[in-house]
Amino acid sequence: RICDPAAGSGHMLTYAFDLLYAIYEEEGYDATEIPALILAHNLTGVEIDDRAGALGAFALAMKAAAKLGRRRFLRMEAKPDICVLSDVAFTDAEMQDVATVVGRDLFTEELRETMGQFEQAKNFGSLIVPKLRDPAEALRVVEARDFAGDLLLKDVQARVMAVLRMAEALSPKYHVVVANPPYMGASGMNPKLKSWIEKQYPAGKSDLMTAFILACQGLSKPKGTSAIVS
Repeated sequence: RICDPAAGSGHMLTYAFDLLYAIYEEEGYDATEIPALILAHNLTGVEIDDRAGALGAFALAMKAAAKLGRRRFLRMEAKPDICVLSDVAFTDAEMQDVATVVGRDLFTEELRETMGQFEQAKNFGSLIVPKLRDPAEALRVVEARDFAGDLLLKDVQARVMAVLRMAEALSPKYHVVVANPPYMGASGMNPKLKSWIEKQYPAGKSDLMTAFILACQGLSKPKGTSAIVS
């Protein structure tokens, strides 16, 4: 599993696609299955810019199309896993609805804290470390709930799922984390970002790039690898 937490338009991920394709070939996989396997299981990108995220997804899709041909590509169900972060907030009153959507048994303090971590997602980006340890399980439960008859709960459900998908992308599960991170000295940061980084990444607070070095180490599995263009 490979992640680029500052994916941009996908340069790192498309290179990784070619490398993974060669690995799958060496292991004897059917060439018609490899692109879908890579997109479904091996590559994740995280980005704060909507347009860049769309370009990254398009670049990976074109990689798959080039390997499969147009007809097979159009039948392929797997899609590029590019998570574009978005600001999601809940009022105190809505938190009661979140508990209903998630289920009281799963509405832990960790999940409550995670629901509040993405109010500044476009600002803090991939530096956010989700409090919830297994967002994938919570996401499965929330997706399975049916609130079709209640528009209010359906809206809350959609926002809860958005947070859980972002949290899942930023969970420490990757064997390799590679990035060309953003560069910005502390003097160029907006007040909220500067204050937040000082608290969350005191050793890397001088620049976004140094904070990303620490964040990328945190995103990888124990004994995983992180590589930063610094």
